[in-house]
Amino acid sequence: MGGAAVVAEPPAANAEIQKIKDEIAAMKDRVAQEFRKQTNLIKGKAKESKEAAESARDYIETEIGKLNANIKTKNDSLGKRIKESFALRDKEIGRLKEENQKLGEENKKLRNKGKAMKLPPPPKAKQQKPSPAKTPKPSPAKTPKPSPAKTPKPSPGKTPKRPQDEDKVSPSPKKPKPSKPSPEKGKTKDL
Repeated sequence: MGGAAVVAEPPAANAEIQKIKDEIAAMKDRVAQEFRKQTNLIKGKAKESKEAAESARDYIETEIGKLNANIKTKNDSLGKRIKESFALRDKEIGRLKEENQKLGEENKKLRNKGKAMKLPPPPKAKQQKPSPAKTPKPSPAKTPKPSPAKTPKPSPGKTPKRPQDEDKVSPSPKKPKPSKPSPEKGKTKDL
């Protein structure tokens, strides 16, 4: 009698086990559905994010393209204006050179013409002394005015005196330098 005895489970226990198994299967199904749902959401978000990034990149590229075109237009315009400015300057320089050359030629012609037109100096006439009777009298309007009185200049050895102000103290006059000793005094007689 040594065998395993099979115990039959009551039908209520079987029903309870089946119920738990069904609940577990339902839970697995709900988890799988939620996983698929979240995966789809994530994929959708990723797709939206990718589309948003592509849209932003396209917008940025468009704006950069506009800016580059604007910069190129401005550079071209500036380059054109600079070229026109240099062309005008060169044209003006050329005009001034031509004008200067014409003036130089005209000046040369006038000099040559002036040299050709130079009159010989008049012959020296004998100088006649005017007779006293024929000298015209100076009119009163043309009478020469007397020259203003000249201030006497001090002689080189004297210094002019300065007017002294009461508030100022004038420096003392310089003392004359001692005269140099005569060469005889400094020498000793040879014996």
